[in-house]
Amino acid sequence: MNVRVYRSGGIVVEAGGKRLLLDPTGIPDKKPDLVFVSHAHSDHCRPSALRALRGVPKVM
Repeated sequence: MNVRVYRSGGIVVEAGGKRLLLDPTGIPDKKPDLVFVSHAHSDHCRPSALRALRGVPKVM
């Protein structure tokens, strides 16, 4: 398992060939398999990041 902080607060977790993006505040270099948003405050989720990740399943 690989966990790293991405840009200004987003976290990427990679395990078993899958990639999870938590609280997307930036656009990752590799497309995630799933996006998890903990809550809708701008410091945890930016609309521009969600738009860039169209087609990726999202959970809030």
